[in-house]
Amino acid sequence: MTAPTAGITFIPPDSEEVTLWILRVFDGDPLDRPHLHEYYHEVHPPQSTEKCLVEAEWTLRSHYGVNGWVKDPSPSAGFMRSWTRNL
Repeated sequence: MTAPTAGITFIPPDSEEVTLWILRVFDGDPLDRPHLHEYYHEVHPPQSTEKCLVEAEWTLRSHYGVNGWVKDPSPSAGFMRSWTRNL
């Protein structure tokens, strides 16, 4: 599987207490292509954004390969954090 871009979205979007996060994996630029895979994770009880980011990155690496994922210096549009995979 070639999936060079991934991004995470939090629900609610501007809160310190996250109740749901969605990890989306794309084949290329998220603005140009539909996502290939989505991973939804309900958070109960609500957790901090930092803890959810750690969990999402672990999920990304465990499901889509450990090697090559690099956090983008600034997130892609529409995401709290994004990663690019160096192939």
